[in-house]
Amino acid sequence: MIDIHSHILPEVDDGPKSWEVACEMCRLSAEDGVEHIVATPHANDRYPYDREYLNGARAHLQKLVGESPRIGLGCDFHLSYDNLQDVLVRPGRYTIDDTKYLLVELSNTDVQLQALAADQAVTQARGQLVTLRRQLQQQRLAQEGVIAQLNTQLEDAKSKALY
Repeated sequence: MIDIHSHILPEVDDGPKSWEVACEMCRLSAEDGVEHIVATPHANDRYPYDREYLNGARAHLQKLVGESPRIGLGCDFHLSYDNLQDVLVRPGRYTIDDTKYLLVELSNTDVQLQALAADQAVTQARGQLVTLRRQLQQQRLAQEGVIAQLNTQLEDAKSKALY
């Protein structure tokens, strides 16, 4: 299993506050069958994204935890004017492990405002706002080869007991 969205690097954003906690998170992930974790620190106005520093932190964490799980680097790319300008100039700076894949965080506020402007119903699903219009856009993107992560939350008690 691959975890493509993890705030695993300590002391860089809202992830773990220590190397010890980060190591324990890696150990527990490996026990659960995760073979590869992509560290995805935020790239937004609150947390500056310094790829060189973060890659050093990733390498240090990998050294601390050993071979498993393997730790890669990407980012939690927030759509902002500055980020969009920078990704056009340096696209590889933000991608997952120097691939063409970019993990994009859609702002709940932006999606909500778009939904209200379109006069469409909004559903809250674990912090992500989804509209019928957005779902149709995602289907078109999927047909064009875009890969998406969907966060959901199981609501019934029986399902919660399984996890």
